[in-house]
Amino acid sequence: DIILCGSMRLMDEMQERCDKPIHYFPPGVDLNLFSNNFGFQPRNEEAKIVVGCIGSLGTQIDWGLLHALASADERIELQFVGPVSKGAEQDPSFQKTKRLNNVSMIGSVPHLKIPEKIRNFDICIMPYVLDSYTMGVNPLKILEYLALGKPVISSPIPAVKEFPGLVYVATGVGEWRGQPGTALSENDEAKFLARKES
Repeated sequence: DIILCGSMRLMDEMQERCDKPIHYFPPGVDLNLFSNNFGFQPRNEEAKIVVGCIGSLGTQIDWGLLHALASADERIELQFVGPVSKGAEQDPSFQKTKRLNNVSMIGSVPHLKIPEKIRNFDICIMPYVLDSYTMGVNPLKILEYLALGKPVISSPIPAVKEFPGLVYVATGVGEWRGQPGTALSENDEAKFLARKES
């Protein structure tokens, strides 16, 4: 009788297909779990830049882009938290990426442990390929990243338009290589608080 859609794009598509009531029902983050009493902490400039991604690691991830990013800068340590799909396992770019010395595949962890993993990231990423699937996703992870005040870099999926000025958008290898430095240089207490309050 009623249709709930998790993204605005899906809602628009459904409205063209049927005449039933359709409502936008976005994901929500558990602030009891994904908030903390820690204030802004400047990072150690001499340490590696920990760039992390949580969630399902499948063919929606641009493994070729990530291989290029990790290969280009050994100061970056890529960490992936979540299950790897069979489709990704069969992707040659995934296989090349996971073999790099500065890439860690942590695997699945209990949901209660996710905030701890995100806190260890200097930058959080959503490196999606752009296709009909990813253009309709509304990832919960973006809310979890922002609730912990972390800088976020994403492919230009429609969902990030809801967070103007809070998410760095990158298209192609060149922009992805430049964005970590920009995100860290602009990271301060004001940005940290703005992300948490979003």
